[in-house]
Amino acid sequence: MSSPIFSVVMPAYNAERYVGEAIKSVLGQSMPSWELLVVDDCSTDRTLEVCRSFQDPRIRVFSSPQNLNAAGARNLALEHAQGEFVAFLDSDDVAMPDRLERQHKALLDDPELGFLGSQIRLINERTVQSNQHWIYPEEDGVFKATMLFRCPFLMSTIATRASLIRTMGEQVFDQDFAPSEDYHFAARMMGLCKFRNDKEPLVHYRLHTGQLIDAKAELIGCQMQKVQKQILGFLGIEATDQDLETHRLCSSGQVSSWEQLGFAQSWLERIYHANLAAGLIPDKGIRPILGVAWFHLCKRYGSRDLRLYNKFKNSKLSRFYLSRRNQLRFLIECLLNWKQF
Repeated sequence: MSSPIFSVVMPAYNAERYVGEAIKSVLGQSMPSWELLVVDDCSTDRTLEVCRSFQDPRIRVFSSPQNLNAAGARNLALEHAQGEFVAFLDSDDVAMPDRLERQHKALLDDPELGFLGSQIRLINERTVQSNQHWIYPEEDGVFKATMLFRCPFLMSTIATRASLIRTMGEQVFDQDFAPSEDYHFAARMMGLCKFRNDKEPLVHYRLHTGQLIDAKAELIGCQMQKVQKQILGFLGIEATDQDLETHRLCSSGQVSSWEQLGFAQSWLERIYHANLAAGLIPDKGIRPILGVAWFHLCKRYGSRDLRLYNKFKNSKLSRFYLSRRNQLRFLIECLLNWKQF
């Protein structure tokens, strides 16, 4: 059998309710040249039985004798991947029929593109589509700049090149960063290739109670900050604990004092100049992200007056914020508040 174009990696843990639908969505792809590598991560329900019920020879099911978490399960699957490209899909999500075909074309059209995601549509436990949707940045520069502050992609939508993965060693997904190992994986890829999110949704992302996102919220926040510290290191910034606290405030868009606002301004300007020297993120991408961060910090500051507006305008960061309408509204709010006193 010739090597498949795509290796689809699917970790599965106690997913008997959804994994069959996820597998069927791969079977329904308009591109037939793929292999599906499912890793049952020591499930205690019928997940393994459901996975093995599919008889298609393109599906290979592995059973881990111990729980590896999603990071370790993906690593196990990657050891056996034979495709030129690798796509990821979680066991509770559903791929659109043209997902692999569309991503294959995009990767062929741009040889520098190596980290490709998409927009998503939300579904619930019964696979009913929601009116809610998440919008991710599309172009390389804005995508990478957003990485400084949050995770701007869903792992279930990502396709990449096997040649890039092979440069990352055996631990492609580092369990020390779980459950944010996907964010860490992307951070390590930033200097290797272009990033992009397709403008169309190629995956249905399922929201359900079994995800335990709320229970892991604090851990996810801590792990994301570790990744952000690493990205800052790529820019040549050895961030201190105080720096990381300021970075957290910039990410949340909330400061509680004039002093903190000053720290935030200096920090965002420092990031900009560090990136100019490092050249990690395209300038046209990082400018609007830093501009938006600075505008929101000023806009959400408790006391709006001319002093605040002047502080906003006197920073070079204000030139990075492109919405003149919002800037005018902000000026009017500051003027009106100033006249009241």
